[in-house]
Amino acid sequence: MKTDQAFIDSDSVPWTSVNENISMKLLNGLADSGPYTAILKSEPRPPDPHRGQYHAVDEEFYCLGGLFTFDGTHWFRKGSYVHFPPHYVHGARVHVEQGYLLYLRISGTVTTDFVEKPTSSSPYLLEGATSCMEHTVHQRVSLRGRNVNTHGGSGLKSRLLKVHPHTGEGTTLLNWASHTSARRISLVSEKELEIFVLSGKFESEPGKMLQQDSYAFLSGETVEVPLCAESAGRVLVSHGSTLNVDVE
Repeated sequence: MKTDQAFIDSDSVPWTSVNENISMKLLNGLADSGPYTAILKSEPRPPDPHRGQYHAVDEEFYCLGGLFTFDGTHWFRKGSYVHFPPHYVHGARVHVEQGYLLYLRISGTVTTDFVEKPTSSSPYLLEGATSCMEHTVHQRVSLRGRNVNTHGGSGLKSRLLKVHPHTGEGTTLLNWASHTSARRISLVSEKELEIFVLSGKFESEPGKMLQQDSYAFLSGETVEVPLCAESAGRVLVSHGSTLNVDVE
């Protein structure tokens, strides 16, 4: 289970070794029991054997750096986003060419099952499984087009990256331009808000400054977090229901 955390600087969280190639900063929860959030780092490594894997829980990540592929076709780098719902087979052609640094969210106790002969290198739903969501792959998240909320042309943009069709639980990317008039906002959602600062500087309360890699998790019947942008920047927000962005 995740616990409430006021904003912390994730740089202060120590790295722990997962295996000879991968290290983790655990930001919230327990990696072997229940949902958790972490920063995952991998060293460069050669292509893995041609086999897929899947989990019984949601997996999503935002790439903070590196260059790698899961399928030999889509290459991920800083600014990429991926969501695999439960039982989506992926990782059939992993090649971590330049390492990676990921902001990772897992929705429950994770186990990994392997598919020795995947039917496709691209992600696909395991035969016999059902899902109310499609997987999501953004090699680079675009902040243009009809899927982007421009908040009245204020210089603040938001894009819903994933959403559960029944609960409204999802993840949204917020982007402040340098000329924005929407410097002060409030983020409001039911159940929980999980926030990670990708870039820029923000004030969450008088005297409390946030910068790149700041992290928070807050829960409750209704959760509200004020943010004041001190510069251009990006924030990733995961929310327990529909996210309301109130511009002051």
